[in-house]
Amino acid sequence: INTPRLGLQELNVEGNAQLKHLYIHEAPRLETLNLSGCKSLEYIALGSNKAIKSLIAKDCEMQSNVMEQLLRDFTPVITSSANFRGAGAFRKNYSTLLDLRGNTVDWGNRNVASKIRLLLTNNWIVKWDNNPPYDIVPPSMYAFYVESLIDT
Repeated sequence: INTPRLGLQELNVEGNAQLKHLYIHEAPRLETLNLSGCKSLEYIALGSNKAIKSLIAKDCEMQSNVMEQLLRDFTPVITSSANFRGAGAFRKNYSTLLDLRGNTVDWGNRNVASKIRLLLTNNWIVKWDNNPPYDIVPPSMYAFYVESLIDT
């Protein structure tokens, strides 16, 4: 999508097994991007789309360099609040999600690991299949919400 899409809020290319390149440069209102099942992805450029709240890339079988491209350009400014007090303090409402299940996260890739750690620090739900080494992302950063995940 090389032309500006100023009103685009959701893009779902789920299951597009032949999609090799994805360029989204100007979609300032894009909140949801679903790449699930896009197993041929070789290059991803998200441009300056900072409104994304949900990035779903399940079962893409991404190579480490493609996941690095995806996360490199993924510069979210939306975060979920963790400043709850009172009776519901442990029942946070998460509105931000990065779903990488079905991909092997290369925790040895510092760019991938640091971006995921940054998202966790900013109260994003990040789903993956292979747990990180505790020295890269300690369980205390993600274990607290295991039972209260957004059901997607």
